[in-house]
Amino acid sequence: MALVFLGDTNVYVSPCLSTKPPIMTVNYPTFATRWLPLMAAVLLLPLVIGCDQSSDSDASPDADTTATSASLSYVDAMAEAHAADTSDASPLVQPPAGPVTTETVTYGTSEDGTAWTGYYAAPEAADSLRSARGLSADAPLPGVVLIHEWWGLNDNIRAMADRLAAEGYQVLAVDLYEGDVADTPDGASSLMEEAMGRGDVLSRHLESARTFMTEEQGAPQIGVMGWCFGGYWSLQAALNAPSGWDGTVIYYGNVGNASAEAVAALEMPVLGIFGGDDGSIPTENVETFADQLRDGGVNADIRIYEGAGHAFANPTGSNYVPEAATDAWARTLDFLQTTLYPDA
Repeated sequence: MALVFLGDTNVYVSPCLSTKPPIMTVNYPTFATRWLPLMAAVLLLPLVIGCDQSSDSDASPDADTTATSASLSYVDAMAEAHAADTSDASPLVQPPAGPVTTETVTYGTSEDGTAWTGYYAAPEAADSLRSARGLSADAPLPGVVLIHEWWGLNDNIRAMADRLAAEGYQVLAVDLYEGDVADTPDGASSLMEEAMGRGDVLSRHLESARTFMTEEQGAPQIGVMGWCFGGYWSLQAALNAPSGWDGTVIYYGNVGNASAEAVAALEMPVLGIFGGDDGSIPTENVETFADQLRDGGVNADIRIYEGAGHAFANPTGSNYVPEAATDAWARTLDFLQTTLYPDA
């Protein structure tokens, strides 16, 4: 076990949670087959332009095309990581620590007026939870916006919302697929690809969810948290509103596209949970992200679990690593307690 301090940012490697040798690996074949062609195309572009005398000398790659290529590569990486997975229910999914109340709520609307609905959960024993934290009897509980994996808002995400609600939070699990849920990797890949192509809409989803929780539910503090596809969007939500959230939790989401300037603007603490054997989220990208957080003075804790692959915290998947998942969940609860209950 090694703990490396990088200013206010910790990179924590946990080889003790695996029976395999503590080797931090990057999926170089995947990197090469997916990114080197794109890099080569970018490097050759000036030569192509130079050979065409009729071209504008100031021409540059189309930003939308570049963004689309990056999104498709991310979808491909997720498809490879989840190739052997299912979304079937598992007895390993843990029940909440206490009773919760749940309902379907509308947290926003699309431009054409279509309602955006999500899964809302809150603890039944709210009074005792307030008392344990020294809050007044009528104090609203802090909120957490949960963002689903590439499968969509399924029973596993609802179960995680229930578990978190029982710990003393009002939780809104958003539905970025707007009603669609996948039960096969191919179906999930299609849904994720379609969603990544409308990033502006997904950003509005998350801003609407934040507004719903703070203004309609009265949450005094608000965090955002997601896994996989949702981990990527947890970071995007923070980057889009760097002073709008009180904490951000990223479970093995893509952090390789964030600029140093955007990361440095974050005003909330960040917890990052990653697998050392996750070929879809290269450790090099995670370490670069940690450097950006450190250099920007962002309060952050980045944890890399050796021997754990992508989606290691999902008990319904084939990559589930119980020891790492249990430790990550405990650290998630500690992080949320510190950031969302600052006076407790």
